[in-house]
Amino acid sequence: MTAALLTLIGTAFYWPVDAQAHEPGQPRDQIVIFVPAQPGGAWDQTAAVMKQALEAEGLARQVTIVYRPGAGGLIGLAQLIESARGDPGYLLVGGSPMMGAAVANRSSVTLLDTTPIARLAGDYEAIAVPSRSPIGSPAELVRAIHDRPNGIAWVGGAVGGPEEWLARRISAAGGADPRLISYQGMAGASDVAITLAGGPPDMVGIAAQSVFAPHAAAGEIRILAIAAPGDAFRGVPTLRSAGLDLTGHPWWGVFAPPGIPASEAKRLSAAMSKMVASGVWRQGLRDRGWTDEFLTGDAFHAYLMDEQQRDLARQNGARLAAPGGIARPALVWTLAAVGLGLASALAVLFGWRRVRRKRRERAVREGLAGIAALAPAAGQTGTQSAHVLAINREFEGWGLSPAERDVAWLLIKGLPMSEIARVRGASERTVRQQAQAVYAKAELEGRSDLAGYILDRCLSLAD
Repeated sequence: MTAALLTLIGTAFYWPVDAQAHEPGQPRDQIVIFVPAQPGGAWDQTAAVMKQALEAEGLARQVTIVYRPGAGGLIGLAQLIESARGDPGYLLVGGSPMMGAAVANRSSVTLLDTTPIARLAGDYEAIAVPSRSPIGSPAELVRAIHDRPNGIAWVGGAVGGPEEWLARRISAAGGADPRLISYQGMAGASDVAITLAGGPPDMVGIAAQSVFAPHAAAGEIRILAIAAPGDAFRGVPTLRSAGLDLTGHPWWGVFAPPGIPASEAKRLSAAMSKMVASGVWRQGLRDRGWTDEFLTGDAFHAYLMDEQQRDLARQNGARLAAPGGIARPALVWTLAAVGLGLASALAVLFGWRRVRRKRRERAVREGLAGIAALAPAAGQTGTQSAHVLAINREFEGWGLSPAERDVAWLLIKGLPMSEIARVRGASERTVRQQAQAVYAKAELEGRSDLAGYILDRCLSLAD
């Protein structure tokens, strides 16, 4: 474990967990489950049911749950990958929202960097409003969007996740421009419910129905619809019942750190198979309305690969197909676009490689002198000096180390991670850890947030 990683996680800590070899079929003394979100959400509930089931079935003597929220689950994921590498005593609960967040934030870590163990369960998304909202049904929501395009304040899971995607599709169905909606991403589904309960009447929230249900029962929010097949789900109308042929069904599973022995991965998969067959787990599914999505082994890994490709296509603006395939009216246009794209790619491939190489070479030359050039010379005055001094004061306020400040400047200059590593004479892994430390200390989501923040500071000095 590195100092940069400790900085990234903040109050995170790591302790060796029962690292000795295990006899087949013997329970592990201790398992630590990372929940990369705030308590109260579906991942937290899953970890709680896992703890009960694993201990009750004798698959683990003690299960400890720790919380590592932030950045759509990516902070907890980074800790699992870096600080628990090779240790099968650590597990993480996560799923489709993290994959979308990783693509949206261009994260250096994804679920594919772990050892996938098993997909466990899923839940249908619920669409809800504050209890005092005048919107009383999914049909009224569609009318509200039609009357005030892009006037709805949406709140849901991490930016880039399935909740944002569903909000955009609902808005488009109501006649709004899905690219212009107001969407606020939260660290966890429980935060979505709390924000929605205290939000303005025109706010609409999206989260798993099992998370919204207790808040609705308490009268804090009102569930308008469930994004499930059919006309109703657990007594609540679906979007389909209002004429919106839309569903939302995030999944989640369990993941181990990278680098664990293949024998340990098989042992954990076997343990999950026993766990999902237990009465404790089955009752947990029924109580919460979760669907059984159990999948393990190579099939689960292949599913993750497909999921990532769908998220990449979605973030790139592609129109994704329903599970049955591409909508037939769009098929011809899709094939035409693919053909045109291939032709264009072949035409410019070699020229683009040459341009990109020259750009990178120029960026490296600038980066080599970047740190010295960006720092003002003694006695220097003027706007540039004021900007640099102001930004350096921000870096000091964030508590960045000298190395982290250097990386922050190079990030702002737009250099890729590989080039920053060359400039710094460090490994790309070290640079990525330092970049994550910068984002964590600054309480920013990523490079784009960092650049935007610095731009705002410079503009404020110019005013």
